[in-house]
Amino acid sequence: MSDRLEVEMPITSAGGSEALNILKTRDPTIDAVFFSSDVLAIGGIRNVIAAAGNPKDVAIAGYGDTELAAQLFPRLTTVRVPRYQMGRKSIEVWHAELRGSGPAKRVSMPS
Repeated sequence: MSDRLEVEMPITSAGGSEALNILKTRDPTIDAVFFSSDVLAIGGIRNVIAAAGNPKDVAIAGYGDTELAAQLFPRLTTVRVPRYQMGRKSIEVWHAELRGSGPAKRVSMPS
């Protein structure tokens, strides 16, 4: 992926809005953005609505499936993360390492 299509910003709504501004400046034809968090994506949606009033101009997706994502209009496309299962598995791996069983090389999560 081109560096000009990646932007690193603070994980805030304002950061998402600013990231979208930067991306649209770099490539005015951009029509889809994947944000690394729902918080950033919410800022991107606010940016699109404020600038053009038409959220269909740019497809926006986030990561994390936060509660707020389900309450937005338009709805936010987001990646659901099995937080509880990830935390539980992390503790299991940590305990195994403390017992001397060694860390897992790969951990799979159910889909």
